[in-house]
Amino acid sequence: MLEELRKNKGFSQQTLGERIGRSKSFMSRLENNKSKQVTVETIVRLAEELEMDIIELFLIFVNFYIERRKEELENEQDLKNKTD
Repeated sequence: MLEELRKNKGFSQQTLGERIGRSKSFMSRLENNKSKQVTVETIVRLAEELEMDIIELFLIFVNFYIERRKEELENEQDLKNKTD
């Protein structure tokens, strides 16, 4: 979702990262739901650069968190099942 929003605005990961004060690798982790901590400041800057409502972008990150947490719980359950 985030990658699509970025591309629709014509930004590369490098360019958008620079515009919000972050690196290309940070942007990659963010788009691939691998970044564990995203600050409010980063969300605000992204919303400004992507010209979107901050609440809408915040909800995207909430959904990222829910997906990641669900995967973590499933992995924990799989490990538990293997040890039983």
